[in-house]
This record gives sequence, structure tokens and C-alpha cells, in this order.
Amino acid sequence: MARQGKIARLPNHLRREVNQRLLDGQTAPVILAWLNDQPEAVKIWEAHFEGVPANAQNLSEWRLGGYKDWIADNEKAEALKTLTDFSISMAKANGGNIAKGAEAAIAGHILGNLEALIHADEGSEEPDDPIGRLQKLTDAVAKIRRNDQREEKDKNDKKRLRILDRQQALNQKKFETQTVNMFIEWARTPEAVAILESGKPKHVQMDLIRGLLFGKPPEEKEVA
Repeated sequence: MARQGKIARLPNHLRREVNQRLLDGQTAPVILAWLNDQPEAVKIWEAHFEGVPANAQNLSEWRLGGYKDWIADNEKAEALKTLTDFSISMAKANGGNIAKGAEAAIAGHILGNLEALIHADEGSEEPDDPIGRLQKLTDAVAKIRRNDQREEKDKNDKKRLRILDRQQALNQKKFETQTVNMFIEWARTPEAVAILESGKPKHVQMDLIRGLLFGKPPEEKEVA
């Protein structure tokens, strides 16, 4: 549910400024003096709170609500940035494999959650689900591992195809070389030399060579 307090109704940039001032350790009187002098804040007070300015109670409630959420969001963003930087460094260490970098980051997450699970405070009022987080993280690792396996299989398949292509090319070259050598040997036989040097018309030589290579064709039967 959206917050309905005075500070919660402020524009986003004013809420951020309030949060930053709280983070910097400014006192309530200093923050309130600044805030109640902002034209946009005054319009909010007039529109929703009968013109009554923000007071120390409003700021205290915000400190326990919206400000606390803002701190948590910032911590998550910083943690994500740290994990991202770590993933990139791990990816570089693994030859640019971003999946392995992400896997290393998630592994760190899992270890952190395991530690939190071991030291969990059963009396804490804040709801927590370390088991659920661990399940999500392990699922993420499994997904990354499956992607790695598929990627590795694709690489192996491509490698095998390249090997087969090279083998086929070598076999073709070997076949052609053997064929040329056989032709050269055949052309040196007395029968072939006699035909090629007979001086007969080319078509006659072709018929004689064909007969020498494949034998005489069976006589064609006369059509009745």
C-alpha cells in the first residue's frame, strides 16, 4: 500500500533530498526548516493537510518507513553493482565467459545465504525466507550450468563438423591423386599408347579407349 504521510506525498526529488539529509546526519529542525520552505511542499500541505507544515513527528514516521526502505534499496543496488563488477572480473578471468562470471557471483550469494541461515535469529520480527532464496539461487545456477553445457555441446558439434569437413577434403584430394596416378599408369600401357598414336580420327580413338577401359558393349539387338 502506498504511504499517505506528508513526506510520502512529496515529489520524488524532494523525498530523495530528505533521505539524503537524514543520511548525512542533519537534525530534524534543520531538515524541517528547509522542507517547509519549499514551494512544492507548501502546495502539498495546502492541498492535503489544511496548510499545516511538516513537523518532527512526520519526519520520525518517515525515518521508520520510507527512509528505511530507501536505505534498503540503496544497499541492494550497491550489492548488485558489487556482484556485477565481480561477475565481469570473473568473466575476464574465464576468457570472457560471462556465464561463468555470473555463476561465480551466484555461488557467492549462496554462501552468504547459507551463513544467514546458520545464524538466523528465530525471534526476528522481519519476515525472511533464506530457504526460498537458496532455492531460487540454486535454480539460477542450474540454469546457467545447463546453458554452459548447451554451449559446450554446440562448440563440440561445430568442432566435429569442421573435422569431418577437413577429413572429407583430404579424402577427396587423396581420391583425385590416386585417380590421376592410375590414369598416368594406364596411359603408359602399350595398348593405350598404340591407340593414341594410331592417327585415327578422334571419335574412333575415343571408342577404342572406351572399349579398352570398359570392355566392348554387348551387341544391340535389332528391333523387329
